[in-house]
Amino acid sequence: MTEQNGDSVLWRGEPDKYFFIERSDWLIALIGVVWIAVNVWLIVDYLTERTFLSAVRFEWRIVSLVIGTAVTLGHPLVRGLSLLNTRYTITDREVIVAIGGRRPQVWAMSFDLLLPPVVRRHGDDVGSVAFGEFPRPWDTVAAALGRRPVTSMIVLRYVGPVDEILALITSARDRAWAVAG
Repeated sequence: MTEQNGDSVLWRGEPDKYFFIERSDWLIALIGVVWIAVNVWLIVDYLTERTFLSAVRFEWRIVSLVIGTAVTLGHPLVRGLSLLNTRYTITDREVIVAIGGRRPQVWAMSFDLLLPPVVRRHGDDVGSVAFGEFPRPWDTVAAALGRRPVTSMIVLRYVGPVDEILALITSARDRAWAVAG
């Protein structure tokens, strides 16, 4: 991660904890578990030759089970793996999030463009910090489609001690606003 010339680094860190399922995943997890259960039931039904739904071929039941499992586990798994290679930097002017190994994707935003920080606490003095509000699932879809999301996509996930980091961000943001305003 590179900071702009003249920026002083106030804090560097990475996620302290890794959670596989987050609060925002509950609906997908619930639908996915029902989907998987129904498909397992259909496969068992086929294999025991009860032929409740004999019109549905065995291959389609397997494909449906694989798709349901991928959708249910895909997003949390990708998020969890990306957190393993995530690094955060807070300078006196901006917040930088870098995800990846040798050639990371880097998102940086100056404090004068960021909304006030909000915190989601996860326990043990670990929390996530977003700006304005936490991104919703449809914000991720909108960003992927090239539409600009309403919320900031910069989130410091599972950092600690969260109160110290929040105080650091708040004071750096206040100084940036004083200089800009």
